[in-house]
Amino acid sequence: MDRINTHGHYTCGKCEECKANDAPANCRWATKAEQVRNQASNRYYTHDGKTLILKDWARLSGINYLTLWNRLNVGMAFADAISIKRYDRKAITRAKPR
Repeated sequence: MDRINTHGHYTCGKCEECKANDAPANCRWATKAEQVRNQASNRYYTHDGKTLILKDWARLSGINYLTLWNRLNVGMAFADAISIKRYDRKAITRAKPR
């Protein structure tokens, strides 16, 4: 068998030669999600001995990815960004006008 038909579930992301030939011996088959996680542009964050990309930290912590991204983008330390679960707006009470 010279080629593998993956029916869109897996792609070969190893190199241009591999993409051209689709030879099973030359390829490391990965899902699209695995390939996205292996991009050089990903930033890795280490916390409590674990090193993950931001998407994985968001999934693990239960905090929305964009919330984490925004916290880091405004200069918050990663440990602080990951430890604050949610801002409780209901807990804030406004002083009543006199």
